[in-house]
Amino acid sequence: MEFSNKIFGVRRRTMDVKEMLKDSRELGYRGMVAKRRRRGFSLLELAMVLALGVLIAVGVMMFYTQANTSRNTQNAVIEIGAIQQAVRSLYGGQSTYTGLTNTILVNTKALPGRMVSGTAGLRNSFSGAITVVPANSGGGTASGFSVSFAAVPQDACTKLAAQDFGRGVYSVTVGSTTRTAGSGTPPPFDPASAATACAAATNTIVWIFS
Repeated sequence: MEFSNKIFGVRRRTMDVKEMLKDSRELGYRGMVAKRRRRGFSLLELAMVLALGVLIAVGVMMFYTQANTSRNTQNAVIEIGAIQQAVRSLYGGQSTYTGLTNTILVNTKALPGRMVSGTAGLRNSFSGAITVVPANSGGGTASGFSVSFAAVPQDACTKLAAQDFGRGVYSVTVGSTTRTAGSGTPPPFDPASAATACAAATNTIVWIFS
């Protein structure tokens, strides 16, 4: 009887050990699954954060580009006005604009320093070249003067070509398209025509003033 009890006790302890091992394995498996799930959620969350960061960065860059173009366009309008005023002031007592060059405008300090490039050059707010020379404004050679803006971005070109710079504008040319005073298509461009003329990524606009 005593021997039987011992055997029963051994069997019971063996069963207890097996149950403990089973419970341990189950707990280990559950822990591993939970850990993997946590790791999976962490990777998913990281991917979402990275994607959100990229979207924010792209949005900021687009906003900065648009704001920068808008600011440069406003500065370009001011620059064109400054050139008109400077040239008319310098040549107010002359019958023509003969001899007008960038060098004269630079040497006489008729324009803001930020528009000066080197010793005899002029630049616009888009870092493109400005060229000012005599032109025919309908009254003969050197009866007017032309102002050329190079490297004008497409969006800015559309706005500048459609900008009204007053009755002193004789013509506006973008690429191969010209609007001339006294014709069926006087300056400035209408928005739709400006968008068509300014189709290139960067454009050159030439105004002739009388």
